Amino acid sequence: RLKKNKPPPQSTAFTYDLTNSCNDDDNSSSDEDESFYGRHKKTPQKRRQQPKLFEFDSLGVEPLPELDDTEKAKFLAEDIDNELDRNLQRILWHIGCRYNLMPYQFSGVRGVAGVPKDFPQLVNSSSKKTGSGDDDLMIFSSDSGDSGANLSDHSSPDWKRILRKAKFMSSRGILLADSMGLGKTVQGIVGALLRNAISEAKGRPKLPTVLVSPNHAVSIQWAETLIKAGVSAGRIFQFMPKRSRHQYRGSVYILMTRYHLQTETKYILNLAKPRSRAPYSPLFPHAPNPLLIKLLNQYQYG
Repeated sequence: RLKKNKPPPQSTAFTYDLTNSCNDDDNSSSDEDESFYGRHKKTPQKRRQQPKLFEFDSLGVEPLPELDDTEKAKFLAEDIDNELDRNLQRILWHIGCRYNLMPYQFSGVRGVAGVPKDFPQLVNSSSKKTGSGDDDLMIFSSDSGDSGANLSDHSSPDWKRILRKAKFMSSRGILLADSMGLGKTVQGIVGALLRNAISEAKGRPKLPTVLVSPNHAVSIQWAETLIKAGVSAGRIFQFMPKRSRHQYRGSVYILMTRYHLQTETKYILNLAKPRSRAPYSPLFPHAPNPLLIKLLNQYQYG
């Protein structure tokens, strides 16, 4: 039977079972299907499926309901006892934020946004300037009542100057160390919304906001809070390391886990080579190649 079959391939790993070949009972149709070459043919390996991007539209979360003027006036009068915090809540409503902050959350929002503790110094057409020149701020006084009716028009010159004249603090970063359940996620997201609104009013380029969480479940919670705050699901992206080459533009929000950040950073550093072009990463779109090589040396040799 060996002469009738085709010669076996030249391979050092070739084995053949003479017992099975000489058995007449094996001349069945099933054995013919499993021929000599069929038993030794390498089965192609399945390609590893790439993880699919999470569709944030499928969360089924809706933005929080927006209060009318009467409900806003009642909330400001009964729930907030500080006029400075009332003015900040008015600004948050006008930039599209749906959250009504608790009294202890305003300081955290200011810290995340990077504005001073006395923000905002609002502008009122009926108040007097604090100095000479058009660039001087005017202190706001709520003569029209607690509802803040003079800020209800988005196109008013006062509204534009409020955010345009805001000043960022020189220090960078803040640590929110509240206990669980006091709204650290809300403070972080509302602070990011406020900072993006101020940057846009100043005419600065719209930059993405990166949200790093310990795991995917926490990222979903951040996405739900973003949608409740009034951010559309189309502005929320899930970052995938090693294969995400999308150029994020505008005030979008990128969700990633700590593992994604570590994997992408290590991947880009390993691709950095002397006298070559720096590899592209959405996290480091403008990082020069010498800087990446320097960081790689510090990472490897400490």
